[in-house]
Amino acid sequence: MQVEEVMRHFPQVAYELIKTESFGDKHKEVSLMDKSVTTDFFTRELDSALLEGRADIAIHSAKDLPYPLPTGIKVIALTESTDKSDSLVTRNGKTLAELPAHSRVGTSSALRKAELLALRRDIDVIPISGNIEERIAQVDNGSIDALIVASCALERLGLGHRASERLPFATHPLQGNLAITASSDVSDEIESLFSQIDIRKSYGKVTLVGFGPGDPELITVKGMRILEQADAIFYDDLTNASFLMQFKAEKIYVGKRSKKHSHAQDEINRLLHSAAIRGERVVRLKGGDAMVFAHGREEIDYLKSMMVEVEVVPGISSGIALASLTQIPLTHRGMARSVAFVLGHSAKPQTPEADTLLYYMGGEKVSEIADALLKAGRKAETPAALVTNVSLPEQREIFSTLGELRYAVFRATPVLIIVGEVVRLESRSHHQRVYNPKILLPSSDDALKSQSYELRTPGHEVTEPTAFRNIPTPDARKQDLDKYDKVVFTSPSTVEAFRSIYTDEESRHLLMIAKEKTTYETIQTI
Repeated sequence: MQVEEVMRHFPQVAYELIKTESFGDKHKEVSLMDKSVTTDFFTRELDSALLEGRADIAIHSAKDLPYPLPTGIKVIALTESTDKSDSLVTRNGKTLAELPAHSRVGTSSALRKAELLALRRDIDVIPISGNIEERIAQVDNGSIDALIVASCALERLGLGHRASERLPFATHPLQGNLAITASSDVSDEIESLFSQIDIRKSYGKVTLVGFGPGDPELITVKGMRILEQADAIFYDDLTNASFLMQFKAEKIYVGKRSKKHSHAQDEINRLLHSAAIRGERVVRLKGGDAMVFAHGREEIDYLKSMMVEVEVVPGISSGIALASLTQIPLTHRGMARSVAFVLGHSAKPQTPEADTLLYYMGGEKVSEIADALLKAGRKAETPAALVTNVSLPEQREIFSTLGELRYAVFRATPVLIIVGEVVRLESRSHHQRVYNPKILLPSSDDALKSQSYELRTPGHEVTEPTAFRNIPTPDARKQDLDKYDKVVFTSPSTVEAFRSIYTDEESRHLLMIAKEKTTYETIQTI
């Protein structure tokens, strides 16, 4: 039926139908929900026929194609889908809601199984295989009570009347499309013939553009040109929204920050795909470079598997920008011959053995990263720098050591952490910026009697425990608080005493909060 659907577009063309059984046809006992099923389950034998010259083209359900395609195989056309929905087939025309409890419903999709059970926890989902007629036969002979099948498959077979209802499930984006494949050296005549029905000719293109570290002047000339030509721009938090106002394209925010995502990655993928198949010129604008900690390859794979053209325009990664804008080299003769870019918010901090380490998105893990590096053998005096808002007017550098950062809780984001001897080159010439914190140890009256304080890291100036209730006015308390870079809470009672004295407005002046001898969670919110 699929061959007839394609070839009816070319009534003038004579063709020979070579029937080839795929592995899936030969092994109908294997459920597609079996994790051992390979991606070329339905295409392997047809690919061999193309590569061996026994056939000129092969026709597949587009969603059955493996990604990536085998070497030497390409898609020369993709047909329009008439219906992307799924239908329910039952013996007596009952809908899903009308099926009795514990009805047996057949499907070959693990996703469809999950969606079924979300609607009807009381039904039994049965893995099923075979062609459409064989599956419907299992409904008619009572082996199963109902079947989920692609609506377009029923229509192709003239069985549309068997559908009791269309189901409200999101289906595969290529459901109902047919893909025509050929060997890479297929003749121009054949490729030109089938290109007449190729819907991809009306598709747009998606370009992943690296915005750079934040300063709009650091975007590439090519990136600017593509933004000017775009119909739709999907942007995130690390790009400059006001800068984008100059472009005529529709702007769609899809930002993802720590624990706060506007869209799931799967949803972003589908939005990009939908815009592209509408014929739009689509830009996926990413902070830094699209291929450095930015889900770039995930989006590329999704779009290419949906047969959408993708291009990537490089951007200046924030780690590269940091080196230039702080003048801290990532490598240096006689000092650092290797560098590693590391994801900073991993559940377990990674500690590569490179001379220079650059941690991205590590703001909430500063102390854990420092601790892990010390345990891995790095020395406490190893220099490190924290750099926030790279390339922006608000850029700020804090120079420190692993020994000091082991006790730090850093809240500013986005932040990059650079660790290694190369940091010493710049910190030595900027002594006034070296992180040499003054630490306040506030206390409650009872804490004074019971606590012993052992925070004596070299370079720290520690104020002995003091109660601050005798400071007369809020302004005086604020001025006193501004003297300190860190506050160490040694017990829950010190936290409560502190909160009774300082308001939230006053507390915001704390640049960092250090913790020692406590896991009390309230310190995270002060």
